[in-house]
Amino acid sequence: MIAAAHSILEQFTPDKWMPLDDPRGPRLLMSQGDTSYTVSLWNEKQAVDAGASDVASAVLRSVLPKDAPFTVPRTVASQAFAKGELTDARSTLVVADPLPGVPVSTQDFVEQPSLIESLAQTLAILHSCDAGAVADSGLVAQEPQETREQLLDNLDRAAGTRKVPTALLERWERVLETASAWHFLPAPIHDAIDVDALRCDGAHIVALTDIHRLRVGDPAVDLAAASALLSPNSFEEFLEHYATHREVDDPGLRQRIDLMNEFVMVELLLTAVDSGDKHSVDEVADMLRNFAEVASPDEVSRQPTEEDEFRPANAGVAVSGTEDSDSAENIATTDIPTKDSAIDPDDEDSMPTNRIDT
Repeated sequence: MIAAAHSILEQFTPDKWMPLDDPRGPRLLMSQGDTSYTVSLWNEKQAVDAGASDVASAVLRSVLPKDAPFTVPRTVASQAFAKGELTDARSTLVVADPLPGVPVSTQDFVEQPSLIESLAQTLAILHSCDAGAVADSGLVAQEPQETREQLLDNLDRAAGTRKVPTALLERWERVLETASAWHFLPAPIHDAIDVDALRCDGAHIVALTDIHRLRVGDPAVDLAAASALLSPNSFEEFLEHYATHREVDDPGLRQRIDLMNEFVMVELLLTAVDSGDKHSVDEVADMLRNFAEVASPDEVSRQPTEEDEFRPANAGVAVSGTEDSDSAENIATTDIPTKDSAIDPDDEDSMPTNRIDT
């Protein structure tokens, strides 16, 4: 790896190196004087993610404030190698600038409370970046209506398995049919927030990694992921800090965060069904039943049957069968307002739509 890295770096001859602990594969830190680089050897799938990360990193560096308190990965050079050249499979050698800090753990947020605000600030800064510029780069951009329809499609599929208690179907359907919950401006989101994506110096988040899934979408995705790293009380504190650092009119944010946290079970069920693993399906079904008993104890009376109707996404989702001026099927299709435009959460005509102005 050292010789290969030396061959693709001009005027750099490492005089010392050390292995780095990385469960993803071989990784080294090599140095020449005061200059250091990390060298990673990725398999084909990892190389695809690394390529996506390079694009996302370049886009982020162009839109992040110059005084942002965190950095993102930067690849210096990379080269693909055929089977047998470095390993017994095709691989890609990636040379990058070292990132500051160390990976965080959930315990760090308990022992160092300043990390809670730092995480909130990090995500607020990311979500405040120019969504149009990110969309212009060719990265995925998803509108509120598209987000809702994707969730509803997954709920339709889950309902079709007859493994989701009716109380949960109705619970999630109610959020999806509430138009005010989907009045938000799409923002740049990380979409893979966990302890592996965050590095800290002990008190502050100093680097944001694993950015290969960067896209424009619902900020609630990142905030729901952040909640998994924090205790319930710490998450409430986190949300207060987030609101301080990012002042935006988003009346349905908390509803969507809670929905996405619970929707993890839907995703687990669909993954288990797609795998054909009956044991996994049964395990998730038990999880859903247990959650239904806690979340809606008075409503859990039966499992859905063949007679239960669950409407497809393009047919609307009204539970009662009556028209509701605040239902999601009344979402309007007007252009996304600019950041300075006022959005009235009770006015369907102000709902962001299926196009991001760039």
